[in-house]
Amino acid sequence: SHAGRQRMKRRSLANGPWKGMVPVFVYGTLMTGRTNNDRMIALGCIPAEPEAYAPGLVIHHVTGVGFPAAIKGESQALGEVWWIPLTSLPLLDQFEACYHRERILVWGSRRSYNAFTYIWKRSHGGLGSEVKRNVRWKPEAHWYKSGHYSGF
Repeated sequence: SHAGRQRMKRRSLANGPWKGMVPVFVYGTLMTGRTNNDRMIALGCIPAEPEAYAPGLVIHHVTGVGFPAAIKGESQALGEVWWIPLTSLPLLDQFEACYHRERILVWGSRRSYNAFTYIWKRSHGGLGSEVKRNVRWKPEAHWYKSGHYSGF
């Protein structure tokens, strides 16, 4: 029946992954409603978890710019999980040139993910204040005034 197919389709969307797609944990400007989220859509990404937690990650503001950086540490980062086509990962790598991609454990509402994320290359320096544990990153106040973050 049509209703049965719709239920099955919804279930498969909730459980993922689809052939050729992998999970990626995002915690900054790529999140829903943030300035670079349109890149996720353009790359063919599909949202999986609107609220996900990455133990062992610390989010920092990057000094002088309006984006964050994650490093390994004694905290837990809050972000989102998206499904990304494997073929789009190199394009996301190019965008995230100041970071290196690695797999981490991420907890969603109903399951865990062995997700890719982007870790700040320490050689770039510039780490500013730390974002509190389990708090969603947002730009520091002066970035709102710049007009670049009207959507926050």
